[in-house]
Amino acid sequence: MERYLPWLVARCERLGVTFQWHQVTSLDDLCAAEGDIVLATGLRSYGLHQDEGLYPVKGQIVTVRDVETEGWIIDDANPAGPAYIIPREGSVICGGTADAHTSDPAPDPRVARRILATAQRLAPALATGTVSGSTVGFRPCRVAVRLDEVRQNNTRIFHSYGHGGSGVTVSWGVAHSTLDLIDRNDTQWRSQA
Repeated sequence: MERYLPWLVARCERLGVTFQWHQVTSLDDLCAAEGDIVLATGLRSYGLHQDEGLYPVKGQIVTVRDVETEGWIIDDANPAGPAYIIPREGSVICGGTADAHTSDPAPDPRVARRILATAQRLAPALATGTVSGSTVGFRPCRVAVRLDEVRQNNTRIFHSYGHGGSGVTVSWGVAHSTLDLIDRNDTQWRSQA
């Protein structure tokens, strides 16, 4: 994300999108603005959607530097848990975990050793690299992704969140589905006005 997100922001800016940064604690804060609102929110946004069905899924990874691997490897059937190897410029991401309803932000050294051992079995070249650290992130998850519209005052609010560990993978498809929902509901909205 440290490369992908800045790339997305730059692409949006080239297309004329402007960004404003504000702390928002309720939908009332947003409804003062003009136009539709899309909430693609994360775990700490309960004040915006009151969704008790949203829960964290903890993911832990290990980063290995000074080594190259050939292509991505994803092994969802691994008995030790999800295993993946994602080469990047200058490093390789080895993962991982998907621990639901867990909020401890500390990387577990035992889990890091298990991730690394599994990754080295899948790509033996990783044994020659340098481990540069293990980090934890939390994915916003629901039983089902939320993609719907609510209306507050005269503002249309589109919720699009809860993708769990698939957020980046499905982001472009979800963006298109969100736009389809806005366009479909825009026709209905205009006919009711």
